[in-house]
Amino acid sequence: MTAYNTLGVSTAHLTDRTISFLASTDFTEWPADGAPVRRIGWFFHSDLDDYTSAQGEIFGDLRDLFCRAAELGYGHVLISNRGEVVDGLPIYRDPDVEETDKSLNMA
Repeated sequence: MTAYNTLGVSTAHLTDRTISFLASTDFTEWPADGAPVRRIGWFFHSDLDDYTSAQGEIFGDLRDLFCRAAELGYGHVLISNRGEVVDGLPIYRDPDVEETDKSLNMA
């Protein structure tokens, strides 16, 4: 049996395009194995093999996040509006501005 640690990161590391895609697309169409977590974000098994969705969209921000998680020894990633900013990852929005459920476009 393999145990995986989880890296918790801020949604500031995702582009608006990726947030919109994750919030509005069924998780079976996502570019990696994952699921929504209530209204706070998304949980992923950080598989380094595939970053292309079923619609053919490529997600470089997820690739970067999963690669950084692997470098740090994590097998899962929780991306949430309560997560931490992680050194070595691009920041696409102000992490000091608390994001709400509405800003994540989650029902």
